Amino acid sequence: MSTGAFALLRARGFLNRPVRPEMPRVANWHAGELLFSARLGDSTNIWKVRIDSSSSRVKDDPQRLTSGTGLDAYPSLTANGHLVFAGLTNSSDVWVLPADTNNAKAVGQPQRVTGTIGPHQFASLSADGRLLAYSSVRYGRPRVWIKNLETGTEMPVSKSTGRECMPHLSADGSLILYTSCDENGASFVVPVQGGTADRICTDCATTYDVSSDNRVVLYRKENTLRAFNLLSRQDTLFMQNAKAKLYQSRFSPDSRWVAFEALRGNASRLYVAAVRDSTTPAREGEWIALTGDEGWADKPRWSPDGNVIYFISNRDGFYCLWAQRLAADSKRPAGPPTSIAHFHGSRLSVGNVGSGSVIEISVARNKIAINLGELTGNIWATNFPH
Repeated sequence: MSTGAFALLRARGFLNRPVRPEMPRVANWHAGELLFSARLGDSTNIWKVRIDSSSSRVKDDPQRLTSGTGLDAYPSLTANGHLVFAGLTNSSDVWVLPADTNNAKAVGQPQRVTGTIGPHQFASLSADGRLLAYSSVRYGRPRVWIKNLETGTEMPVSKSTGRECMPHLSADGSLILYTSCDENGASFVVPVQGGTADRICTDCATTYDVSSDNRVVLYRKENTLRAFNLLSRQDTLFMQNAKAKLYQSRFSPDSRWVAFEALRGNASRLYVAAVRDSTTPAREGEWIALTGDEGWADKPRWSPDGNVIYFISNRDGFYCLWAQRLAADSKRPAGPPTSIAHFHGSRLSVGNVGSGSVIEISVARNKIAINLGELTGNIWATNFPH
């Protein structure tokens, strides 16, 4: 029987999100009261709500039991009536994994490269691994930043007062694409060294790529992929499928192939397709499947030589970094996927970042940038208010 608790929470402004560390819904039942952890505004706290014993329905509005500004989770009551809970801090940053990316080998441990107050989301590297673009809310709103990983210097991409999300660097590091987080959802391209932002589209989605010659931008609009020519200003349909939503398109380094994600219901698969005449991809019957039914697969990214696809997958029960080697000529899978980095711990993981839309990976010649969330905290106890 439904208690009506979730409907009440939604009506009172609680965020209705998937179960994740920043929005735990671990509950504890005590003498007609339901203890739970939920997010309201910028904080996640412990709450309780009364349940009527005769109707099994919620009786009153939720009552807040903790007042921390971080992440209070996993409530429980001790035998002597104390409320025990975890007081957690979750920081979302860009980390860089040293790697021999053409040979699908990690050669070191991940290192955090964003250190100011965050969260810091998305990640995009130039092909030489020198420049990193990311989105940060360090000044109260998301803005796109560029960091030189050799010198450590960083600067905002624009002087705009708007909200900027999902940056993407061109391979040569000369252009950066980003999307307005405001209502119109417009996407722009601007020279990294400064200049006027060029609008690509309005009311368009936020996953995109630019060809190796910096002429064609791929972007998603609704469930299709489109191509925008920066020189001719021509916008054309690039790829669509009546039974699948297409996402995460990426040109190969030579722009002769495109990797992408196809979502059918709750199933996500990665594909590669040949690109003919610069902007015409192969038909669906010629798509090359890279993954099957081994769990969720997301964010296909090419190695510099175009013979490896990196991606995020939960095929082992956790969101980890994997690589699929490809035959050089046909781009068909060459053997099974191999694991590059596992994130099975509760402290540092991809799963701690939040929703999949803010998770990103980017591959350069000697490193892989990835969004990871670091979860730390303590156990607290307080008197339980009756």
